[in-house]
Amino acid sequence: MPVAAFAASGEEAALTWFAEHRDDVSIVADDGTNRLSHHAEVPRVLASTIKVVHLLAYTTAVAGGLDPAEPVRVGDWDAFPFRGERLTRLGRLRAWASLSIDCDEFGIARDPERSSRSLDALATAMIAASNNAAPDHLRVGSANR
Repeated sequence: MPVAAFAASGEEAALTWFAEHRDDVSIVADDGTNRLSHHAEVPRVLASTIKVVHLLAYTTAVAGGLDPAEPVRVGDWDAFPFRGERLTRLGRLRAWASLSIDCDEFGIARDPERSSRSLDALATAMIAASNNAAPDHLRVGSANR
């Protein structure tokens, strides 16, 4: 399910999804007065944990009216510098491949003017492909809205 669709699906739909995927997720949420916990003791691999913070901010913005279908110019998404880490490059390559965006061997898009990607595709690539440019764009791009 696309990130925005999940975020916008409402509480009942989210709870239904969790119920159907009970063994696949662990949840711990604590607002200081209430605590929600499911499989809290089950270790889960969560790479790039900071991306979850960006994902939460994005889904909150979508719930507040941000259009997840808003187009993103590929060059704007790709504007954040390649830091040279092998995993950063692999995240870029995986993201572009999943979105059918042609790029060079370093993960730099060949057509930066292309703008057929949405904010939701960017958020999905951030998590699914571990794309490190996505949280940078969500943070900086959101500040400019």
